[in-house]
Amino acid sequence: MRQASTRDLFAYWAGLRASRKARDRSEIDPGAIRASLPDVFLLGLDAQRRYPFRLAGTSVCALFGRELRDTAFQALWSPTGAVAMAKLVQC
Repeated sequence: MRQASTRDLFAYWAGLRASRKARDRSEIDPGAIRASLPDVFLLGLDAQRRYPFRLAGTSVCALFGRELRDTAFQALWSPTGAVAMAKLVQC
């Protein structure tokens, strides 16, 4: 990881999740990751809706030129890529 903010975010997340795959959204303190917020996104756990963005930072939205909230994560990928991403998200 090249960026300090990425390393800091990873360390924060690893500390929160401990032995679990992920933490509940309510357990995340935005103030603790203030410097990383523009680059952060959270996906909803809803396979039928193709894992919608619940939150997408300004840098992430700028990459796609639009607000991503409620957009299906898999919709950002080619059909082949969407299948591969769905498998990764389900881990």
